Amino acid sequence: MVSPFSEVCTCHTAVGCPASPTCLEVGNKTANSMHLRWQPSKEFGSPLTGYQLEYGISGSKQCVVVTCDSLVCSHTLKALSPWSSYGVRARATSAVGNSEWSSPVQCTTLPSHPSSPSSLSVVRWPITSHTLQHTTHHSHHTTCLYRF
Repeated sequence: MVSPFSEVCTCHTAVGCPASPTCLEVGNKTANSMHLRWQPSKEFGSPLTGYQLEYGISGSKQCVVVTCDSLVCSHTLKALSPWSSYGVRARATSAVGNSEWSSPVQCTTLPSHPSSPSSLSVVRWPITSHTLQHTTHHSHHTTCLYRF
């Protein structure tokens, strides 16, 4: 004998914040920029709305949070300081909330190119040699001497 059907029960799947992005890594870098890329986050029932990056000079308590323009899993940080070490981490955003921050990565920007010399002058030394000197743009002191 079969019993009658029970009452209808409606179940809802819990919607949660997205997972943290994974595999955050630095690609191309210059003295003033670095390109980052990462693997997309799992959504857990709420579509992703974007990503945020947090970065700052290593050892500093000041950080900048950048909201990426799209769901593309890459972004270039610009206007960075030359020859500086930065910590960077990422998180996903959705209508439900933000993921936890990813594990941070460290990257050092490249050194800047030296400026072109200015105020070059040839100073007569002994009759058999000459000295070439120049002054940097930031100082009025002689920074390099070349004898030949």
